[in-house]
Amino acid sequence: MQSSLLGAIERRSALLSPLLATPKPKQALRIYDGYREGGGRFVADVFGTTLVLFDHASEEEAKDGAALALGKEAMERLPFIDTVITKEKSSRDPERRRGTVVLGEAKDVCRSIVEDGVRYAVRLLAHHDSTFYLDTRGLRRFVRERAEGKTVLNAFAYTGSLGIAATAGRARRVVQTDKNREFLTIAKDSCSLNGFPIDKASFVAADFFGSWWGWSGTAPAGQAVHTNVWAGAFNTLVLLTSSLCAPILDYLPGVRKGIVADLPRRSLPIARYRDLASRLKAEQYGTALVMPRTWKSALAPFLAGIPERTGFAVCQEARRHGVWVRPLGDVVVLMPPLAIGDDDLAQLTGVVSDAIRTVVQ
Repeated sequence: MQSSLLGAIERRSALLSPLLATPKPKQALRIYDGYREGGGRFVADVFGTTLVLFDHASEEEAKDGAALALGKEAMERLPFIDTVITKEKSSRDPERRRGTVVLGEAKDVCRSIVEDGVRYAVRLLAHHDSTFYLDTRGLRRFVRERAEGKTVLNAFAYTGSLGIAATAGRARRVVQTDKNREFLTIAKDSCSLNGFPIDKASFVAADFFGSWWGWSGTAPAGQAVHTNVWAGAFNTLVLLTSSLCAPILDYLPGVRKGIVADLPRRSLPIARYRDLASRLKAEQYGTALVMPRTWKSALAPFLAGIPERTGFAVCQEARRHGVWVRPLGDVVVLMPPLAIGDDDLAQLTGVVSDAIRTVVQ
């Protein structure tokens, strides 16, 4: 195990040299992945002067002292490390899963790191993860380089690193949502570290799906997300809805009214679509944002002669940023696989949201 770690450190000598050049580095990187580099048990991440060892052994095996020996070896080879934390991933004790300081003192555990000139708060003992995903470094750079002037919704934000990257990239507005209020507090700490203003309304602690529609008793949070993001893209919002969903509109401030149209899903009654088109035409709308997955959803706006029907244009704009969504005429179709990860889903929805804003503004 120790020889595998030493080999990994040697292979990363170029990455580690800047850290070795200073007694108190602030960078963060993975120095050892046992699953890919021969060990199969440990993953080792460096956060500034703290080494975090993720121990994937069974609860009994984790008592063998291997983590402590590995930590001592790392401190000898990397003298800037002054604290070592082990996180026993299989332990039934939540405290051991969150982490134990096995070398050094808790007061010296790293609390912030720097990546590409942006400072991020970390709380290495607060969660069974590190509160900062090192493997999304490229995504943070991608967001930062493309966020200028945009309004960004970071759903399922965790500790908000993507939102912080967007703010560093001079986004016009960033709204972060996560169920865990403590994680959003870490995101606010990152704002403070960088001197970014903290708008409390832009940090929404609630389930995203439930709060968006005002379900599960979280209507105020849903209003915050809706008002901060969607309502800001348009002068007036009018939603076409069914009688079943119409009550939801009461929870969405910024929506001027709802147009109720109960159209059949498995047939195409042209007369009823023409009647709906007449109602839309009378209102003289300038833009129709068509989001459902069927081409019929774009039919009434087309018959109404609404000049800007943005579904296809949104698809084209999203492709420019590496996200392919399905265009059906003027309809935007989002069909992510069931196994999509949180980070990929955040990128998908974030790019499509940005594309919508680029097209309609």
